[in-house]
Amino acid sequence: MPTQSGLRGAWLEAIDTIDLGQIRSQAKASRRVLPQRHGVAAGLFRELSTIFAEPKVERRKVEKKLPRSVTRVAENSAKIELGRKLLVLREQTPNNRKFGEVVRGQFDLEASAVSQLMRVTKVYGEREEITSRLSWRGLVALSSSNLPKRVRRGLETRILAGESISVTRVEAAGARR
Repeated sequence: MPTQSGLRGAWLEAIDTIDLGQIRSQAKASRRVLPQRHGVAAGLFRELSTIFAEPKVERRKVEKKLPRSVTRVAENSAKIELGRKLLVLREQTPNNRKFGEVVRGQFDLEASAVSQLMRVTKVYGEREEITSRLSWRGLVALSSSNLPKRVRRGLETRILAGESISVTRVEAAGARR
């Protein structure tokens, strides 16, 4: 903390830099609006506040995030790769209980997530033209065993044609059957 004499010196230096004549003439010119002493006080306050103001912090430029349609492709690919590992592990471990123990030990995944990963990988693991256009939830809904094959194929055709299909559309199509 600055000493008393150091603080006094800073104030004196600040007052020396202010053009008091200009502040007085501005206050005199606007006397009809407000008393001259108030105008001088306001002018001094304005000048001193700019001198003693904290330096403005420059804002860092925030990099624009990539759209979700781009970032989900890598996420879907990673999940499908994990699904492939789980499918290989499943082939090597025929006992359900043992498979569950190994999966929990190696991957720390819930049973529902494991089944979703394996199901999506079985159905769409080799079909990047589908996995690159849907969210993971959309892929899970589209690969659902509750979705009739003809409905799934119809949705796949629409996706390949470039139509944007959401999870709610997939679920609605499955509900209509």
